[in-house]
Amino acid sequence: MEQLKVRRLAVINKNKRMTGILSLGDLGQATSSDLLTDWVKGVSAHHH
Repeated sequence: MEQLKVRRLAVINKNKRMTGILSLGDLGQATSSDLLTDWVKGVSAHHH
């Protein structure tokens, strides 16, 4: 996500149907705040 500057990813099942969306916030609930801060800075860098 950081390399491609993407904030959200579509979740696709094996039938190629969208079943949800994964966001940086979702990832933030499963990781440390320091790592999340680095990710957000990296993804948001192109918006400055």
